[in-house]
Amino acid sequence: MEYGKQRKTDACDCSEKHEMFQICHGNMTLLVNPNECAYTLAMGKDMWRFCDDSHIKMRNGDVIYLRDGMCSAHEVQTGISHGIDAIYTGLHATSGTPYAALVIHTNVSFDNDTGDLRFFIRVQGDEYDAVETLFFPGAVEYDAAEGEGYTVLSQGQGLLYFAGQKIQMGNGYIFSRDSYLPLYAQTRLGGGYLAIFETPYDAQFQPVGSRGDWLQPMWRPSMGRIRYPRCVLYRFFDREEKLDYVRVAKEYRAYVRTNGTMVTLQEKFVCNPNAQYMIGAPLIHFDIVHNYKPNSRVRPEGAPMHSCVPFAVRAKELRALHDRGLQKAYIHTDGWGVMGYDNQHPDIFPVSEEAGGADGMRDLSDTCRALGYRFGVHDQYRDYYLDAKSFSYDNAVVSPNGQCPWECMWEGGEQVFLCATKAPAYVRRNYREFARLGIGIDGAYLDVFSVADLDECVHPDHPMTREECAMYRRQCIRYLNQNHIISASEEVSEFLVPDLILCHWAPYTAVGLEEFDRRVPVPLFNLVYHDCIIIPWCGLGTMVAGQTDEYSYEWGYLHALLNAGTFYVKTDATDKELSDLKPLMALHEKVGMLEMTDHTFIDGDYAVQQTTFADGTRVQVNYRDNTYSICDGEHA
Repeated sequence: MEYGKQRKTDACDCSEKHEMFQICHGNMTLLVNPNECAYTLAMGKDMWRFCDDSHIKMRNGDVIYLRDGMCSAHEVQTGISHGIDAIYTGLHATSGTPYAALVIHTNVSFDNDTGDLRFFIRVQGDEYDAVETLFFPGAVEYDAAEGEGYTVLSQGQGLLYFAGQKIQMGNGYIFSRDSYLPLYAQTRLGGGYLAIFETPYDAQFQPVGSRGDWLQPMWRPSMGRIRYPRCVLYRFFDREEKLDYVRVAKEYRAYVRTNGTMVTLQEKFVCNPNAQYMIGAPLIHFDIVHNYKPNSRVRPEGAPMHSCVPFAVRAKELRALHDRGLQKAYIHTDGWGVMGYDNQHPDIFPVSEEAGGADGMRDLSDTCRALGYRFGVHDQYRDYYLDAKSFSYDNAVVSPNGQCPWECMWEGGEQVFLCATKAPAYVRRNYREFARLGIGIDGAYLDVFSVADLDECVHPDHPMTREECAMYRRQCIRYLNQNHIISASEEVSEFLVPDLILCHWAPYTAVGLEEFDRRVPVPLFNLVYHDCIIIPWCGLGTMVAGQTDEYSYEWGYLHALLNAGTFYVKTDATDKELSDLKPLMALHEKVGMLEMTDHTFIDGDYAVQQTTFADGTRVQVNYRDNTYSICDGEHA
């Protein structure tokens, strides 16, 4: 689709015509052409145009432009907003096929308090669940020239695309690796805008336009239908405000605080005081049992189909590591269940007899506690294996197309997805079993909950929207916290951040120095949430995306320092690696519960970066020569 080029078809000339509407707030003036579904915002020296491509894509491939329908519009003022209501009827596809039952209600209005511009849309008359995707409003026609600005994305930790560079992303779903946070922003000559999806659970966006850097908000059906109104907020900034990615993060931080959804680590530790142990604690991640099914697609080349390292061996490794001076650590244990890692979930008991059974696992847990460590386990309540003892399709996700999504990716082979409505009960069952066996569990990692797509289910006995899926995943995490278990999951999609203590992996998007003239990773997420969740960084070559083995350790270590995070350490860590932990863990102890207040590039060099924390502590790293410095806030 060529944005901004497709014009009205001959069949649409029956539309009622309206004059342009003009509404104002402060130094902003919004011009609304309801017939074209087009909007222009003037602010100081800047004009921001939303292209007139608001449209609906139907499941049968038909495309319906709102501008091709009949429009009825009027100005609306309330106690909290001032804007334009518009209703679109008489809609038809570009092919001429009529869709008389569809009625589209839109509102664009200024918030009287904040000046934010909200775009609201509601679909009426989708009688046959025929809508595939809703595109509204049109993309902002971003026209910054090279060197005049950039796009801010929440891809991984955060990523800047410089003006004129084609934006690369997957499906653009909110709450995925494409967008941990429900936002994006674009800057131009110091001005710009921040877009926030206020109805994020079924939202996505995609790059469009001839340069591939206009950003188009899109709305997916929920349970097969555009069932509820959708809303996206735009906050504009004039040139004198010098909008940058740090300001974007701080504006969004203020937004979530105002909306009451921000929960800091200090607040979480009130509910779960045991979790405070994680401040200044590195992570040790090791395996017990692996069993690859023949049809599994993840087995590394040359890896055995089966392997086992007994609990007793791991306990011995930890004692040796403690003797070498590592006094504090959180242990993450993979593959402890009946058939090992990623097998037969959620029916993971009995504990692997080959590895030492419940007695061996209890001894390992007791060893951790005796050493002053904390014992955590890998667990899983989404991947639902067909050979699990209690497996039933009656408990699986059924998509709106009537099918159970199926995979055969992981070690356990064939699986569908467990409906999240069932997950809390399975979590309670399994952790009561740990208690019955006398195995002390200090932490639990509920795999994929904070990174996998939110599921929706149309099974008549347990229907579930994506938003409800998020709610059930949160229930599982809250159960852990309420039982003083350190809660963890894979990444940091925002919907779980108010409850999670720890994520195991929230990396920068893979970018090397050679790409810094086109796009640069930035700690956007940590500028919003550094004091709300603990994020470890990796020095393992396989876990530092985009880096060669030569630089994987150094860059992972610098990432951890710059972000004042914690770090992964191996049981066979070298003396240098153990020595490197000391300044990093001291830094985490000092500022791990504080806000990251600033991030900057030193002298415009994207390879030399500095962060600042609420107590004034500054950390500077140089990715070109792998050096760093820490300036104590008291001596700043």
